[in-house]
Amino acid sequence: MTAPANQHCSRCGEPFQCGARLDACWCQHLPPLPTAAVNAAVDCFCPRCLAELIALTAPPPRNVV
Repeated sequence: MTAPANQHCSRCGEPFQCGARLDACWCQHLPPLPTAAVNAAVDCFCPRCLAELIALTAPPPRNVV
């Protein structure tokens, strides 16, 4: 099995381990970013930045009456 790749976050520059080319990666346990928020020119995000971006792009909760 191949080891996770050493990456630097495209948003904050922090180093992290990216397992996107492996069978499982930490990012697969998070909801995906909306298509409109994905930029093909940007590489991976660290766990903290990806979680923040998901939270920022999540639709607002609906009021159920």
